[in-house]
Amino acid sequence: KACFWQNDLYVTRFGEYLNDQIETVLFQGIDDYGAAAVRAFIGGDVVQVHDQYQPMLAYLGAQKLRTPKGLDWIRSRYPALSQLELMGEMQHLREMFGTLWAECAHEVVSAEDSAVKFLITDHPVSTFNAALPLEASLLEYPSEAPITWNGTQTLFPLDANHLLILTHVPYAKDPGSVE
Repeated sequence: KACFWQNDLYVTRFGEYLNDQIETVLFQGIDDYGAAAVRAFIGGDVVQVHDQYQPMLAYLGAQKLRTPKGLDWIRSRYPALSQLELMGEMQHLREMFGTLWAECAHEVVSAEDSAVKFLITDHPVSTFNAALPLEASLLEYPSEAPITWNGTQTLFPLDANHLLILTHVPYAKDPGSVE
């Protein structure tokens, strides 16, 4: 858990005043409904999954960008952002990623009957693209396989036994189409 957390990561300053509402208001709400969404996806009830799909996408976006690595990724693209601007850009990107993921095929895979469970990475939401060699400079910290690329899959462990995989529909229909 420590690799996903850091003191004052979302604090904005207005003169002498420190504001932590991004954590205490925004993320608290996202975490609350995200927990319900995760339970629905693990449970597999299609009605519950349908009802919790939008909250799950919001939760995934927050989990992808709110970490030190996620914020470093934003800074690597927009190095001149102030802390306040960084927090705003995080919100815009979170929504953009949610839109991209909404158009994906999703599946939940299980390791319940396996002695080997899912591995945790340095990021709660990871991406993978089989066409990218592991040594590709595009994958150097803080980057990962771009979510916008057709062959990129988004991976999110729901718990030790369940993994959510989001795959762009064209790639899901024809995995051989990406080189």
